[in-house]
Amino acid sequence: MNKGAFKIARFCRRPIRVLFIRNTDKLFQPGKFLFHACVSNTVSVELLATLDPDYQSVDFSISELTSQVRSLLEGRSAEPTV
Repeated sequence: MNKGAFKIARFCRRPIRVLFIRNTDKLFQPGKFLFHACVSNTVSVELLATLDPDYQSVDFSISELTSQVRSLLEGRSAEPTV
């Protein structure tokens, strides 16, 4: 997780949309620079949550927000695929 994206959201006071993107491994293989656009593949995107943090709160923490997003993503990736 890149904290920079969360810092930009806080600066702009925008909500965080948590997306789960599946089946990108064939399109963009880890460790490779090129996209494999000639391989048949279906990529799916699912909106898991929209978080609207209270950026003005004295209790606000980017680390806590990233942990919350990480938990959402880990919980979704642990579910069996359909």
